[in-house]
Amino acid sequence: MCLQIVLVLGTKLEVVVAEMALEIHDQSSVIKGAPLVRPNNSLFWFSNPKYVLALIHYTLFMVCPCIYNILCVCVCI
Repeated sequence: MCLQIVLVLGTKLEVVVAEMALEIHDQSSVIKGAPLVRPNNSLFWFSNPKYVLALIHYTLFMVCPCIYNILCVCVCI
């Protein structure tokens, strides 16, 4: 379950970065010190980045204890 969520989140974040890169590519003017990318909510599911953040938190709390336990076992051996 966690692996599928990580894959879906990674794919979605990759799409977000690609769309932002295309927005930069379409701009022809560069101003020193000005941010080129303007992230907006329309890049995320249902125009709400809180869903992505909630899934990231869920996977971190589900996967990190497993990784911690594996490291403890490896160190104890």
